[in-house]
Amino acid sequence: MKNGIKAVAIVLALSCLFVMACKQKPEAPVVKELALSMQARLEKLDTTMVDLLAEHQEKLTTEEEIRAFLDLGLKDNPEILTSCYVDSLGILKYLSPEEYRSAEGSDISAQDHIAAMMSDPKPVFSKAFKAVEGFMTVVLGHPILNAEGKFSGAYVITLDPQKLVTEVLAKHNLPEDYELWAMQTDGLMVCNQDEAELGLNLFTDELYKNFESLRTLSQKIAVEAAGEGEYSFWATGTTEESKKIAAWDTISLYGREWRVVLVKRI
Repeated sequence: MKNGIKAVAIVLALSCLFVMACKQKPEAPVVKELALSMQARLEKLDTTMVDLLAEHQEKLTTEEEIRAFLDLGLKDNPEILTSCYVDSLGILKYLSPEEYRSAEGSDISAQDHIAAMMSDPKPVFSKAFKAVEGFMTVVLGHPILNAEGKFSGAYVITLDPQKLVTEVLAKHNLPEDYELWAMQTDGLMVCNQDEAELGLNLFTDELYKNFESLRTLSQKIAVEAAGEGEYSFWATGTTEESKKIAAWDTISLYGREWRVVLVKRI
């Protein structure tokens, strides 16, 4: 009899442990993992560009060849908005997809990243800016060199930074009380689940003036590559103020840094 009671007690205990385990929240996401995912995606896009140039650079002699080359860069990369060929004078000569071709012929030689490649032909990853096509973007560019090693043009892709966040969120399945955003070190918001904040500056924009804890923390985020902190701001998609805990890490490409910030509402 005692053995039977003991067995029942063990079964009940194990059942309780099982129920408790089932009720436990999913493991909290780690900002480092999310940042690494975003970094890997940027590096994959960069590697794709390098590989395409290595394979096709000697064949970019006619309009038909260049347009076919630009179309290759668009395949299987939803983050790419346009794939562009810039000539030696900084003129946006050709681009894909066709819907943006009205921008062809634009002189973009004064854009920082184009000017940088023209003066010192090295790959660039630009600051966020409004492109001649009309959307906010960042540029990943590789110079094209002639036989003498001099700048003869550039292969440039414009990226939708928001798609980088979308890809990371799809892969990691964040709990509903978490948010993910990214900023440049100058305070400009380059990725945010709340699209209304894209392109705003955390240091200076009117939207943030009444949220001193956020402005203070964003300054800290700008100068420290990784860390943690708290602030108050509206819950995503609402005007309801919420206290939040933030942890951040850094990704970089060609000297350009983004702070990737994971936030939990409390």
